[in-house]
Amino acid sequence: MFGYYSIFSGQAMYEKWIYTLYNVCFTGLHIIWYALFDFQFEKEVFMDNPVLYTIGMRDLIFNMKEFWIWFVYANAQAFMILILSFVLPEEKPV
Repeated sequence: MFGYYSIFSGQAMYEKWIYTLYNVCFTGLHIIWYALFDFQFEKEVFMDNPVLYTIGMRDLIFNMKEFWIWFVYANAQAFMILILSFVLPEEKPV
């Protein structure tokens, strides 16, 4: 959204290392932690009950409809943050 506001001028909002640090800390580490330590069943249960895989095989939780719902939701939030950050007038000291 900042690209639209700055007319894609190439102006960076932050330094490059901040983007990298954000990507590693706030998007990567949580997924790695969840993948390693959070599980609903023991591994042997999945081998004994293949019916537990049907949710993924039938795309019941993550499908194209869900993807586009979350995509629109994320863009709406980004647009609201842009409006609140850049468009609303600043308060001037008296």
